[in-house]
Amino acid sequence: MPCMTVRSLIGKYRKPLPISRSLLQARASHEAKLQGVSNFKASDGWFSKWRWRFDIGKRVRLYGEASEVDLTKAEVEIQKLRDVLSSKGYKPDCIFNMDETALFYKTIPNRSYLLSHEGDARQKGIGSKQISAKDRVTLILCVNSTGSCKIDPVLIGTAKRPRCFQNSPPCIPYFDQKNAWNDRVCYDRWWNSVFLPQIRRWTKDNIALLIDGFSGHDDTCSDPLGQVALNKFPPNVTSVYQPLDQGVISTRKASYKAKLLASLVDTAPNFESLQHMSRKLPAGLAGLKYGCLPHMSNVAEIVKDSWKALSPSVVAECWKHYPLPSYCL
Repeated sequence: MPCMTVRSLIGKYRKPLPISRSLLQARASHEAKLQGVSNFKASDGWFSKWRWRFDIGKRVRLYGEASEVDLTKAEVEIQKLRDVLSSKGYKPDCIFNMDETALFYKTIPNRSYLLSHEGDARQKGIGSKQISAKDRVTLILCVNSTGSCKIDPVLIGTAKRPRCFQNSPPCIPYFDQKNAWNDRVCYDRWWNSVFLPQIRRWTKDNIALLIDGFSGHDDTCSDPLGQVALNKFPPNVTSVYQPLDQGVISTRKASYKAKLLASLVDTAPNFESLQHMSRKLPAGLAGLKYGCLPHMSNVAEIVKDSWKALSPSVVAECWKHYPLPSYCL
């Protein structure tokens, strides 16, 4: 394919379709057919040489919904939000953002290295059901724009009282919901039993809480003392403008995974004996201590440690270009 065709192809398809190797190979075969080339084959070898010839850069992982946002219109709406915050004169420390996210807390890496003498990788590269574990909880996270006040994270699971909590209470707030998701009941509980009490202890200044338009965020929630005011993001802009979506959540998930793997590595030398001991325990009590995947108490501990390790500099960077009034920057 000529270079102009390549550039127009990438420009045309980048938004509706990711520009992958298979898409480019399919497109090349289509072009060859249109031009009457009968002996052309868009093989992997052809793709490697073609990519080098036309200086095609590295692949990037695509995520989120930011490409769907009309930035021009969004900036107008965000400026209105900035104006509201400016008119109230909130201090940078007193502007908070809250969001929820799903955490697949048992998932382990799905790729593994093999020794060169181990034979056919297709036969040796057999994993386990843990690499695609779908066990999910929801985290509610909230932090101010400077990172100086991190509201305790909340864990939402399906069990009303997990067995691992019977002997010791969870180290962070735990709510139960049938689908392990943040509905209005959980949001109201977070607002009244977690957020407001911690804000009261931290400051007497007025607070602005920024949230998205998720239906589980109860509009009827209000602060009886008038200290906290709710401010909602405009529709369809949170993937670009919500600070927690700009790195806070993703770095905490990466930290969780790193700590989970570190715990599994610690027990690896005694794996067999620990597994034997774990079989004598009631269901749901083994956890990381016995070389098993985490139970809810383990999840709470790792989430707490990961949240504690979040540095103010990371938080400030995620807030840097988002809905803060100009005097806060």
